[in-house]
Amino acid sequence: MKYNLFNDKATAVRIAGKIKDISGSKKIKIMHVCGTHEQTITKNGLRAMLPENIEVVPGPGCPVCITPQVEIDMAIHLSRWV
Repeated sequence: MKYNLFNDKATAVRIAGKIKDISGSKKIKIMHVCGTHEQTITKNGLRAMLPENIEVVPGPGCPVCITPQVEIDMAIHLSRWV
């Protein structure tokens, strides 16, 4: 079985502990910008691993995630006229 650092619970717990040590008691907000980030954070329970003084907040969204399909379709349509 191949070792995968990104799916290792012990590594995640160790990193969360380091985040707690570094942050101290300061209130910190971290903004992510992508819906995929939010999905990963939620799926893996990362908010629950962070100390209470750290809040992860959703950002504006990346262009790929927030652009309505109709606008993408229109851009494709217009690109064919060039």
